[in-house]
Amino acid sequence: MFDEHYIEDLTGLKARSRLEFAGYYAKLNETDKVEAHRRQVEVFRVWRSQNKTERTKDAENNYAALLAALRTMRKIEMSPDTNNDEQIKARIQRLVKKKKPKSTKLKNIIEKRYLTEILRLREEKLSWRQISAYLEKYFHIKVSHAYISKIVEEHSDLSIEMPVKADEHS
Repeated sequence: MFDEHYIEDLTGLKARSRLEFAGYYAKLNETDKVEAHRRQVEVFRVWRSQNKTERTKDAENNYAALLAALRTMRKIEMSPDTNNDEQIKARIQRLVKKKKPKSTKLKNIIEKRYLTEILRLREEKLSWRQISAYLEKYFHIKVSHAYISKIVEEHSDLSIEMPVKADEHS
């Protein structure tokens, strides 16, 4: 078990604030995470030189140093005089959540196992949402209606044959 009071004494952060910094860390891109750990090492070394840390609590010391580094990074980021282009891009990047790409595995499963069933359901005039619910209920596959529609459209584009004029065969 970790010493929560020790971490609070080192950082001055209550449990709720520490949790918020964990969320902040999770939103950082990889470059910024490495920067946070670089700063963590610096904080840790300063604390050691000032005899602020206990040698038997290395895990707590490291965690507290990371929290202190994150607090510094966030303070710099939120400072109004750090509005350079690079900082603005980093802020935007954290705000905009990247969509997870759909796995090709899921697409292959749908195409190989369920495409015929989906096409039959469309012939029965079921909506894409109803088909999505159908797949989830009967086959335990959770897939969005939009993704099903996209897969079917891709297949219909591939199977369209060019119409042949009657006078071309004479």
